[in-house]
Amino acid sequence: MALFGLGVGGLLTPITATAAGGALPESGSSTHTIMVNGVQRSYIMSIPAGYTGRHPKAVIFAFHGHNQTNTQMEKYTDFDARNAIIVYPQGRNGRDGESAWESAPYASTNDGDQDTAMTLRILARLKREYAVDPNRVFAVGKSNGGGFATKLGCTHPDVFAAVASVAGAYYPHTHSGCSTQPLPYLEIHGQADTVIPYDGGTKNDNELLGARAMAETYAQRDHCSSPPRATPAAPGVTRFEWECAGTTLVEHVRVRDGGHTWPGAPAGSHSGPGHVNTGVSATSLIWDFFSSHPKTLTRTR
Repeated sequence: MALFGLGVGGLLTPITATAAGGALPESGSSTHTIMVNGVQRSYIMSIPAGYTGRHPKAVIFAFHGHNQTNTQMEKYTDFDARNAIIVYPQGRNGRDGESAWESAPYASTNDGDQDTAMTLRILARLKREYAVDPNRVFAVGKSNGGGFATKLGCTHPDVFAAVASVAGAYYPHTHSGCSTQPLPYLEIHGQADTVIPYDGGTKNDNELLGARAMAETYAQRDHCSSPPRATPAAPGVTRFEWECAGTTLVEHVRVRDGGHTWPGAPAGSHSGPGHVNTGVSATSLIWDFFSSHPKTLTRTR
C-alpha cells in the first residue's frame, strides 16, 4: 500500500514507490536507461538493503572521471554500502572519444547543458518511483566528474543539499555564473596529483583553478570567515574548515601523498594513476559531510 505525503500546494502525493505488480524493488544495483533530448543515456542505480518505501531516502549522484565508467566508480567508491539511493550515470564520449561530463572543454555535452538535463530527468523519475527525501539530494564526482558535481552545486543549489569533489578538474565553466545561494561544499585533493595539479594551472588550453582555491570560492559565496581552521585528519592529511554563520559549510581535505586517486579506494579498483592514500576514506568523509548537511539545516541558519 502506498504512503502519501504533503506535496506542493497542500496536495497529497505518493511517496512510496513499488515496482511493476506492486512489489518493492530488490536491494542492490541494476542498470537503467533514460531518453534525454532524443539521446538514450544509461545509469546504474543502487537501492539500499532493507528499503521498504516507508521512509524517504537520501539520493547521491556519483559521477565518474574522464575516460572512466560508472561501473568503475561504483567499485572504487563503494557508496552502495550507505543507506541511500545511489545513482552512477555514464558519461557520453567527448571530442577526444573518451567519456566526459559537461564543464570540461573536451566534453560533447556542453551545448544545452545536456548532462545537467540528464541528472534532473533521472531525479524526477526517482521522485515518481521511489521514496526520496528532497532535502537530501547530493552530488559527488571524481576528476572531470568532480568538476561537473561542482558545477551542479554552482547552478542548482535549489536541487542539491550539498556537493563534493575528489581530484576535481575546475575549468572556468565549473564555477562561473553561480547562484548566490549558499551551498555546503567538500573538496578533497592530493598534492601529488600529476593529472589535475593541486595548485591548478593550464590544461586543454584552459585555466584550471586549484583545489584549495575552488574551496575558497565556495567559502566566499557562503559568506564564510577566513582563514579556515586546519586540523589533522590522518597522517599526511589536513582538513581545512571555514566557519560560516556558526557552522561549517565548506571543507577542503589536502592529502599530501595522494595521486589522481580516490583516498581509501580498495586495492585493484583503479580509481586513477598515482598513490592511493589508505589512511583516510574519501567515501566516509563525503558520507559524513552529506549526512551533516541536509537542506533543511543549512538553509535555515
